[in-house]
Amino acid sequence: QHTQQAPFPCTHLTYLKEIGVKTALVYPIIINNKCWGLLIGSHYETKWMDLHLRQVGCLMVQYASNAFGSSMKHNLLKFHKKIKEFELDLKGQLLVDNDINTTLAHNIKTLCEVVHADGIAIVQQEDHTYYGLCPSEHQLTQILNTIKTHKDKRVFKDHNFSLKRKSMIEGQLPFAGIMSLRLNKSS
Repeated sequence: QHTQQAPFPCTHLTYLKEIGVKTALVYPIIINNKCWGLLIGSHYETKWMDLHLRQVGCLMVQYASNAFGSSMKHNLLKFHKKIKEFELDLKGQLLVDNDINTTLAHNIKTLCEVVHADGIAIVQQEDHTYYGLCPSEHQLTQILNTIKTHKDKRVFKDHNFSLKRKSMIEGQLPFAGIMSLRLNKSS
């Protein structure tokens, strides 16, 4: 549990001394019981700030932190609600279509928006459906071959795919990271 009386980190104190700071006022930014950072006011001369002003500053930082934390929770709830609605809609369509690839292809734009992706490729053997920023057919084949080496993983993700595996893929990829999900009838 963090408090407003948490000690000032030694590395920051050393840095401030090295740059000649004589006075520093530090407020930890606590969001959801975790320290996200510090708000530091500094001066190169010795200054005095009365207790009342320091407490007002502390309350302002706490208020802003609580408001931001509440906003994050609200946005997360909205996101989960949107995902749940999309999931129920897909399941309803699956009852009618009875084919996961057809259902996903019909909803590819919405799927891309819901997961905040730049692009999506749906691959079933030789049938490919694309939306947004996607690799070329040749690059997609190379990517699939790379992902197939991770047979034990149903979900493959790599935030730096383009950078880490640029020697395996010909040409410039239109994205940095990638996530792959293997689906079968039971899932």
